[in-house]
Amino acid sequence: MVQSEVCVQPELIIEMKDVHFNYSRTKPDRNQRPVLQIPHWQVTAGQQLFIQGPSGCGKTTLLNLLTGMLAADSGSISLLNKNLSTMSAHQRDRFRARHIGVVFQQ
Repeated sequence: MVQSEVCVQPELIIEMKDVHFNYSRTKPDRNQRPVLQIPHWQVTAGQQLFIQGPSGCGKTTLLNLLTGMLAADSGSISLLNKNLSTMSAHQRDRFRARHIGVVFQQ
């Protein structure tokens, strides 16, 4: 009897590629240096992560990008196999309402 191993790729839940974001577009008085630069990052189903860093390092900005509340200046952000980068603000709002729970700090 021959047994074969089936290699199952874990499902990608989050994937970010070449993402750049800064607030200069929305707040012109800010420094032009990107708040976030993410060459490639992914999270698979079942994976857990903890985001830690000092105040002002981009944690909340990252979460706002992942929920579609902000749009990246460049690159692509995919959540649950849906590319948020190609969605309009309205489409991102609908996607967030259907698939993401957000609890704000305040």
